[in-house]
Amino acid sequence: MQTAAAVRRKEIPTELAAAGKFGGFKPESERTVRTMKVEMSPILERMVRIWGEVHKHQKSIYSQISERICGLEYSAKDIEKFSIALAQFQEHTQFQNRASDFLNVLMEHCKDDEFIIHTVHLDRTIPNLSIGDMKKLIIDGNAGAYVGGWIEGASITVTGNAGASTGCAMKRGSITVEGNSGKNTGELMGGGMITVNGNAAYAVGRAMSGGDIIILGSASNEVGKEMKGGTITVKGNAGRRIGDEMRGGIISVEGNAGNCLGRRMKGGEIHIEGKIGSIAEDIICGKIFHKGELIVDK
Repeated sequence: MQTAAAVRRKEIPTELAAAGKFGGFKPESERTVRTMKVEMSPILERMVRIWGEVHKHQKSIYSQISERICGLEYSAKDIEKFSIALAQFQEHTQFQNRASDFLNVLMEHCKDDEFIIHTVHLDRTIPNLSIGDMKKLIIDGNAGAYVGGWIEGASITVTGNAGASTGCAMKRGSITVEGNSGKNTGELMGGGMITVNGNAAYAVGRAMSGGDIIILGSASNEVGKEMKGGTITVKGNAGRRIGDEMRGGIISVEGNAGNCLGRRMKGGEIHIEGKIGSIAEDIICGKIFHKGELIVDK
């Protein structure tokens, strides 16, 4: 089946994909760029040649790559080696989006189901990495914006940090980020699970309608903004305007909550275990619980 990335071809702005831009949350430690070497093979040499053969001003880069790898026999291990070889192309003006296209096409047409992509040796993150149904992907290092976007059953693990809109519009499957995640984690999510072991930037679960998001660290402002369904659990603290304009679903914060809790809330439930800064005065409909006690019921 086609990957979600094949369905949605979009140029990701560099500022969204840049490592370290987490909307107020700094990564727990500076990323160390690891030196990696790969032994060349005829297949890897062919992949490198294809990189140089595609041109921006012809038809889409994605289509050009798909045509050129047709008939090429390669494995998940070859794709892993190619991800290491990408370091030599980082000065290319369209490196991030082109690298995303290459890797997604290679995984889409590969007969294998489990992949490892190395990014820990790169100075620039790769956005929009995604795979097809029931496949598994490990990203060794940081991932750019939209990692796991639109997946429908895949399993993705990011060993570093993830950029904006992780799991955007995903329907099924799972995404695990071992570091921090950028803004809009799980936006438009319809199902599946996202787990962030670190912190998350603002608007976790924005406009989500289903699925589960777990933030093991803390989250910034506007958790569950315009949320329609599903669950969001924040193990640490959360910022201002939790549940801003939410219409359904459940938000649980085990730490403290900031000001304007439930601003313009139109449905759903908010559960806070720690301290509350303030409760909004313009709640339209919904329930708010504090330490298990119902304190707002409209």
